[in-house]
Amino acid sequence: MVSTLPIPKQLITDAWVSATWEEFLVASEDSEQTKAQCYYDLGLMRIEAIPTGSVHGQDNVLLATMISFYGAMKNFSFVSFINTSFRKSGERECQPDLAYYIDSEVQRPTKNNQPVDVEVWGAPTLAIEIS
Repeated sequence: MVSTLPIPKQLITDAWVSATWEEFLVASEDSEQTKAQCYYDLGLMRIEAIPTGSVHGQDNVLLATMISFYGAMKNFSFVSFINTSFRKSGERECQPDLAYYIDSEVQRPTKNNQPVDVEVWGAPTLAIEIS
């Protein structure tokens, strides 16, 4: 029997490639991509494997601890995120290693498994990508 389903396009990783927003959503929500960071910016998408080694993890926690300690010492309000998606639907999406909303009247975005909607919550004040 011959399958009538379309053959899926081979995903190119670790490079920026042209894609529609809909193609990006399909690729980023693919169960095989759950251990990947997915980025979209004005017609281009990039899918990268998440570094899981000791160096990346130690650098990540060191920076997060330093920023939290500094914030506590300076007594400013912040909400922090690790490996969270931030989305402007149809236009951009990114997943920085660390992200912070810093403000005296900061509000915590809705706690769910959806990307943070920057149209509602604004872009993070600080975003850090560890490489």
